[in-house]
Amino acid sequence: MHTSSASASGTILYYGIFALFIVMIVWMFWQQSRQQKEKQKFQAGLRRGDRVVTQGGLIGTVRDIRGDRAVLEVGEHLRVEVLLSAVSQRYEPAGGAGGAPAGKEARPAEAPKDGKAPAGSGKGKRGR
Repeated sequence: MHTSSASASGTILYYGIFALFIVMIVWMFWQQSRQQKEKQKFQAGLRRGDRVVTQGGLIGTVRDIRGDRAVLEVGEHLRVEVLLSAVSQRYEPAGGAGGAPAGKEARPAEAPKDGKAPAGSGKGKRGR
């Protein structure tokens, strides 16, 4: 009598694991499909003047879109042509849209007045 109930609970366990496996596979396909649709929507919404980042980390401004390609301006008078599929996201600087806070300009760190290098600068005895 105990063997039949043990085999029944083992069978239920196997069916449960199998059902969990099927649910995980369906969920992975659904997530992938959703991400692909979001990326297509993003690429279709790209316009001239958008700041973007490519999968390779290149940051530029969209200057033209030609079919499945985009022309990015990555520097002054420097343009590159990339596949739209390589554009991964819009670029938003870490400091917000304005960069440095109002009234404060980014400056390099000043050296101490005693002439010694600041701690952690790598200019100590080990750095020579």
